[in-house]
Amino acid sequence: GNAAALISTGFPLRAASLPLPPLLAPQNLRVTAGDMAGEFDLMWNPVAGASMNVVQSRPQGGNAEWVQVCLVKQSKCSADGYTPGSLHEFRVYGVGKDGNGPFSDIAVFRAP
Repeated sequence: GNAAALISTGFPLRAASLPLPPLLAPQNLRVTAGDMAGEFDLMWNPVAGASMNVVQSRPQGGNAEWVQVCLVKQSKCSADGYTPGSLHEFRVYGVGKDGNGPFSDIAVFRAP
């Protein structure tokens, strides 16, 4: 942290790192039927600066609590164990160095 001592070494110095911009909300959340009954496949556009992504779900049409169904590094996941024919809402957010980003738009899909 002593700038004068660092400069006196004669070595080239790196510029101070710039702070990362805040995480943006994941875009283009898509939900499709999985390979098995009661399974969903979810995909979204990657979020710059996110090291993890959290996917949450709840039954559609009520005030149920959101439940985490995936914690992944990629911008896709599969969630299973849903009752075939039931309607569910999904949302996703990124987690970065400085915390959680905003939620994506909600996607609604009926369990196959």
